[in-house]
Amino acid sequence: MKYEVPIPRRVRVAAMPATVRWGGEADEELLEKEFHGLYGGNRAGDRRILLDSKLNDSQFSATFIHEVLEYINGVHTGQDIDHRTITTFSTGLHQVFEGMGLRFIAGDRNGEART
Repeated sequence: MKYEVPIPRRVRVAAMPATVRWGGEADEELLEKEFHGLYGGNRAGDRRILLDSKLNDSQFSATFIHEVLEYINGVHTGQDIDHRTITTFSTGLHQVFEGMGLRFIAGDRNGEART
């Protein structure tokens, strides 16, 4: 991949920052009934985005894009955009970014790329 962008531990959508978590407790939380079997999860009320650390790099990037769109929908739009529409947009954005050589990757606790 040409450009790898480390995902920071916090992202900001307007005035609503979210903590982005993966690995350890986040992976365990994704096994809970609410998320069981999903690659990622979103707790907009708690301002948290969860990502499954066991995904391959492309899936991890795609899931991050998807969950950011879910977060925007949950805290910023005031609408209830259906999941299929969010999936369509996130898949399209992922394909555009990958085609441009851009991929979001897991960073460490400081937002630096893991090696």
